Amino acid sequence: MGEARSIFVVDDDPEVVRLVTRVLEHDGFLVVGHTDSREALEAANEHPPALVFADLMMPHLDGEAFCLALRGRLGERMPPVVLLTASWARREVAERLAAVATLEKPFETQDVRDLAARFVKRRPSEQPRP
Repeated sequence: MGEARSIFVVDDDPEVVRLVTRVLEHDGFLVVGHTDSREALEAANEHPPALVFADLMMPHLDGEAFCLALRGRLGERMPPVVLLTASWARREVAERLAAVATLEKPFETQDVRDLAARFVKRRPSEQPRP
């Protein structure tokens, strides 16, 4: 069946990364959290993720620049992207980046779970924990 592909969580707020990681790992997903979008971009070169949750407002390389750079590097292997944002212009940015969804901060953890389940297939051994 091949190597399991991870979900990347990219946000400069370590609490957001920790929360989303914990929620998704509890549901049986392999999650890699990054608080530095530049490091996430480099890691994606080595191990392209199956899905990305990315904050729009980050230092160094903001979410929009991160997504564009990721698309440039991965091309056809570009994973679906969910934008995490408090921005009022999120629809416009999401359309420009071809994001599959946006979650406005603060978001519901059930929305995170639903999006992961929609876009990432789990192996039978990776069922959610009770």
